[in-house]
Amino acid sequence: MLFRSHGANGQGGIGPSWIDLAGSDVELKVDGGGTETVVADRAYLLRSILDPSAEEVAGYELKMPSNGLTEDQAADVVSYIEELTSVPTT
Repeated sequence: MLFRSHGANGQGGIGPSWIDLAGSDVELKVDGGGTETVVADRAYLLRSILDPSAEEVAGYELKMPSNGLTEDQAADVVSYIEELTSVPTT
């Protein structure tokens, strides 16, 4: 499911790595073929998990499927991603 595409320990796979993701810059695909950079803050991570089709990370052809997680479950995943980050995000 959600974890498998990001590797057994969040190190990446067919989806982006979760290690050091929180607080980092993320390049997103935009209409017209370009990209825009956003910060992977808590709000971005929650939005990406709850509505995976809203934004696509540049460099990944597979789209993240809907996962059916509740807001509380998504918040737990974000907390896990934040734990995998070596640099404080606050």
